[in-house]
Amino acid sequence: MGTGEAIAIGSAAVSAFVAVTVSWLAFRFANRQEHIRWLRATRVALYQRMINESQACIAWVRASARGSFDRSADHRLSPVDRRNLAYEALLFASDEVFEAWKEACPNDWDPLVDDDWHEANVMLAGITLIATIRQELGVDSRADALMRRR
Repeated sequence: MGTGEAIAIGSAAVSAFVAVTVSWLAFRFANRQEHIRWLRATRVALYQRMINESQACIAWVRASARGSFDRSADHRLSPVDRRNLAYEALLFASDEVFEAWKEACPNDWDPLVDDDWHEANVMLAGITLIATIRQELGVDSRADALMRRR
């Protein structure tokens, strides 16, 4: 084998290595980006359900504090659905959002009782939950402000 053949084989080997490595790196990058998109979409849907449940808890707490609570107006999830939402939140929500949600829905693992209204300022907890979600999703960042239509 001559020098020219060795150079050709070597350059072919380097070309094959570069082609495989670049393809692998591109796949990994695209896979990571897709995972980030999927997690963000999953979190957005989850956070919407968490906010809905916290608003139902806040309405229930305010009505029970005033003594004007009507059982037919209770829009909270059933205890089983609340537990399922809490388990999903444990899996996908960030720690900060999950802690804020627990504050906005006192005793979230059990059905609320009439004395729960005084355990926390649930109005502030609901606002804190929404602010934490907005911060995590980057809703108030400069990049997001540039993307909004005016």
